[in-house]
Amino acid sequence: MKTTLSVQLLNCELTLLDLNIGQAIDIAQIPQEYNERRISALIGHITDEPMLAASLTVEERYYLLLNHQAVSDHGYKDDSVSQDYFIDTLQSDVPENYQVGDMYIQHLRGAHACVLEGLCENVFEWLCGQMACQLYGDLTSIVGGSDENLMWDQVLSTSTDNEITKIVNDRYEVIKKLSATSSSAFNELANAYNKGSLQLMHFVEMGCDNEGLTLIKQGGAGIVEPARFLALSYLSGTAARIAECVTKRRDGHDGTRQNEPA
Repeated sequence: MKTTLSVQLLNCELTLLDLNIGQAIDIAQIPQEYNERRISALIGHITDEPMLAASLTVEERYYLLLNHQAVSDHGYKDDSVSQDYFIDTLQSDVPENYQVGDMYIQHLRGAHACVLEGLCENVFEWLCGQMACQLYGDLTSIVGGSDENLMWDQVLSTSTDNEITKIVNDRYEVIKKLSATSSSAFNELANAYNKGSLQLMHFVEMGCDNEGLTLIKQGGAGIVEPARFLALSYLSGTAARIAECVTKRRDGHDGTRQNEPA
């Protein structure tokens, strides 16, 4: 059964197509620890725009993923799991960046996320990696001093993976050397980053843990654990078993499929 869904993002409207079994196997051949790369491949297939995923914000990427998972399960359902993670968004109210002093916070893009998952091994490195990609301008207004290393250029989604990797590594070295006292430069920088991130939030609320990017469930009582949504988690039956076997042969893992949300 052919199913399509039109989804409005920040600056464009996309029609999501069915994922065929050949495309699913293509995605499965990407090692499963690289979920962001899998999501990029998925978006390329279901939008028929292979280069799009790199320039989308991470919120847009997961919004597409959640919508596609919902429509793939016998048509879109208003009571689907995906709905629990959506936040009301007026696209015209979402800024391109947010200014704190002389520093700016920009959106985290797909190109950034794909590089970070190959570099970051714990939640600290993920936080520093996101700050390295999203912060630019004069950071001395937050952390003090006049070190030229705190004058950061904007990291664009059009940068190559190697360029992003070098920038992240250089900036990570600066961030990890910041003071860690109660009124530390690191805390000031992180607080400014968090403030800016809240102003840029759209479609879903992002978080991170030792494994990578997560989504925060909206509403409900008590503490809600972050969830990880995987690119091929909605496959079932023979298609899922074949995808698991392909993954196992490719990366040496047991190929066990994780349910969404993780």
